Amino acid sequence: MEQNLKFAAALLADGLIDDFMNTFAVQAGNYREMGDAVDLPARLAQATSILAV
Repeated sequence: MEQNLKFAAALLADGLIDDFMNTFAVQAGNYREMGDAVDLPARLAQATSILAV
């Protein structure tokens, strides 16, 4: 999955797509992964991370 996300981030960086958004659905079983979800855009060289709870 991360390889595909890196590909999409590269398309954004190259101006081939206008927008790229990551979403994360918080559930009882995955709330510990919220930090990783917030950090993901930085690892993909996206400018910002927005967390809506």
